[in-house]
Amino acid sequence: MQTVIEYILKNALPEGTDFSVVESQDEMGKVFTLNIPDDLRGQIIGKGGRNIKAIRDVVSIIARRNGERVYLKIAD
Repeated sequence: MQTVIEYILKNALPEGTDFSVVESQDEMGKVFTLNIPDDLRGQIIGKGGRNIKAIRDVVSIIARRNGERVYLKIAD
């Protein structure tokens, strides 16, 4: 799952952008924290949250097929 998220971000962000995806586990399922530079967060969130919602939708579909619960969070 982390590989899919990294692939999406790598292609959505400008080439050479330094970002990371950190996986953790809580009582509700897997949590992936996206560490993105401050000046590019808006690009990932998108107008009205459209981009991050689309990323979450894709990740949720894959997770459901694998019987998992997955959450995406953008680090502050």
